[in-house]
Parts: sequence; C-alpha cells; structure tokens
Amino acid sequence: GAPKVEAGPFGPASDQIAGFWLWDVRSLDEAVEWASRAPFGSGGTLELRPLISAEDFGEAFTPELQQQEQRLRAQLEG
Repeated sequence: GAPKVEAGPFGPASDQIAGFWLWDVRSLDEAVEWASRAPFGSGGTLELRPLISAEDFGEAFTPELQQQEQRLRAQLEG
C-alpha cells in the first residue's frame, strides 16, 4: 500500500493537545505538588522542566555576552 505521510515528528495534529504553565517554585518537590493539582483525566502526561537563567551558564556567560544580551533586550523592549 501507499505510505502514510504525516507532518512533523508527532501524530496527527487533531490528536495533539498541548500547552504550558510557568511556575515560580522553590524546588522540584513543590513543582510536583502543583502538578498533582493539574486538571487532567487519566492518561494525560505532564512533563516538568526547569527554566534556566543567565546565571546558570556560570563563567561561560562572559561580560561581553552579558552586554550583548542587554543590548538585544533593550532593542526588543523598545
């Protein structure tokens, strides 16, 4: 038979329901506590990921890169 062609690495778009929340929490345990309150039925999946900040890059985030970031932020914020 003919091959089945789908757009993207996931299933059909009609089967995908996605979104995201950003939580400012102190720990992974606190994030899990909040996630346990999520209004999902059985079979839903929730993936927790930490957000990173400039400080997370340590010494790799050089003063030159910091200045570049500040310039770009200023341009974006107008």
